[in-house]
Amino acid sequence: MVPIISSAPANLPADDVPPAPPPSASAAVKKATAKKATAPAASASGPIAAPSATAVTSGSATVSSVSSAAPAAAPSDPAAMALAKRTDAFYVPRKSLSARFKQEFYIRSSGTKKTSSGTMYFVRPGKMSWRYDAPNGNRVVSDGAMVRVYDADAQQYTEQPIGNSEYPGALGFLTGDGIGSQFSFAFHEKVTFPGGKVLVGTPLQPNPWYRSVLFYIDEATAHIRRVVIIDAQGNRNRFDFETLSEGEIPASEFAWSPPAGATRVAR
Repeated sequence: MVPIISSAPANLPADDVPPAPPPSASAAVKKATAKKATAPAASASGPIAAPSATAVTSGSATVSSVSSAAPAAAPSDPAAMALAKRTDAFYVPRKSLSARFKQEFYIRSSGTKKTSSGTMYFVRPGKMSWRYDAPNGNRVVSDGAMVRVYDADAQQYTEQPIGNSEYPGALGFLTGDGIGSQFSFAFHEKVTFPGGKVLVGTPLQPNPWYRSVLFYIDEATAHIRRVVIIDAQGNRNRFDFETLSEGEIPASEFAWSPPAGATRVAR
């Protein structure tokens, strides 16, 4: 593999997550009610967390109820869209990529963070593999047709067609789909990123996985150095890319079978 992005931190902010405000009385009531919900809470077991039931106190959160609450995307700022297209021009033509990453999952309701790191691999079209560093045993693997997400702690995994998943959107610059056709873009006016710009991407098609995505882009090179994925409950899944390399990746990297005792669950 040939490095094409250095491991320099590129002046990324140390922490772009605002502190959680103290819960109000009404928030405490909602939180207590939400504990009775039957839908799963947000999880950091995969690159993009599942939708949470905490915003639906009836416990009947569904894809339609989450996505229908998303705001309609406003027209893109032309300069912001131009930067997004520059980014796509760099990433999309590349046939195979690998990257080291650091992940920080921030849970807004509790103000807590979960951190992890690992290496991810991508081959066009649609193949990807996420290997988390020990002791985290999670895996995400797509053979180009189906994507499987394994939660090692729960010994459970899900699977679905890669085209129906969340990955071609927020991580479209890595999957080969690009981001320019997926979002409406505006510049973030409050985040300081020396040497770069932060794009706020609002999905053109509302989805249950996230409400918006922040792309931290080095202005000189159009390299994406950080992605922050924000869901409907304000949880944030952040990825910092320390290195990016290009080169051949063996086909075996994209073959995965569930470990003994693992259970398949519905997505």
